[in-house]
Amino acid sequence: MEEWKYELCDCGRNPFMFVWSLCVPCGYHCMQTCSAKHAEPLNKTVALRAFLCVSFFGCLGGSINRHLLRKSMKIKDNAVYDFVHLIIPCCAATQEWMQVMKTMKGNEETLITQLKAI
Repeated sequence: MEEWKYELCDCGRNPFMFVWSLCVPCGYHCMQTCSAKHAEPLNKTVALRAFLCVSFFGCLGGSINRHLLRKSMKIKDNAVYDFVHLIIPCCAATQEWMQVMKTMKGNEETLITQLKAI
């Protein structure tokens, strides 16, 4: 099992995505959905599950998505820390984004506008 490559407050390393999750309407939803899809590209329902989870349950849904993302990427952490979405959701979403993009795309600075549909 691996560790998080980025700290929770490393969101300044990709400020565009942090601002995206904070200011763009449904930006947080988009980041959660894209992170889930890129972490599990063969799972046909993962993007829909992530979007609905965050849409209906808000930050609690983000916590659920974080737990599932952590499991799929085999990241060692305590399940209690998955609830960080309830306190600082934009930092948590940016940390997850950078982790997924570094692991799957090789660059944590990848922007959501640079992604192609998979």
